[in-house]
Amino acid sequence: MNRFFNLYFNPTGRLNRGGWWAHSVFLLWIGAFCLFFVTALIGRTIAGYLYDAGSVGYSDRDAIMGIGILVSYLWFIIAGWCYFALSAKRFHDQDRSASYFLLVLIPFVGALVTLVMLGFVAGTEGENRYGADTVDRLVRMDGDPR
Repeated sequence: MNRFFNLYFNPTGRLNRGGWWAHSVFLLWIGAFCLFFVTALIGRTIAGYLYDAGSVGYSDRDAIMGIGILVSYLWFIIAGWCYFALSAKRFHDQDRSASYFLLVLIPFVGALVTLVMLGFVAGTEGENRYGADTVDRLVRMDGDPR
């Protein structure tokens, strides 16, 4: 459990490309499921308003809708931090500061540049100022890593 929290909530250390892709897609799937669940919950509540189906009073429907919106906001805050932590580790793997994540604030181009840097640019070989290499490199017979 500690490894899970360290991976998703601690922005220190390094993370290789494969790990970044896997965990980013995992967050995306969890987010899509939560969004689907909350949308279905809110949609059902709105349908109750429109068709007045069921015996649930309006105050109960308002409460259900409020809970769904609250869950959505909480998910986006938590997922946003998790994605930042994963991205910071990925930038650290390239021996870059996590402040490169601010590139996503540049409209249109920033998100694309960040995606290319995080998902397609290789990390530095060997140890850097953020920690040990996260990829097992092949060692040739003469001991020269390539």
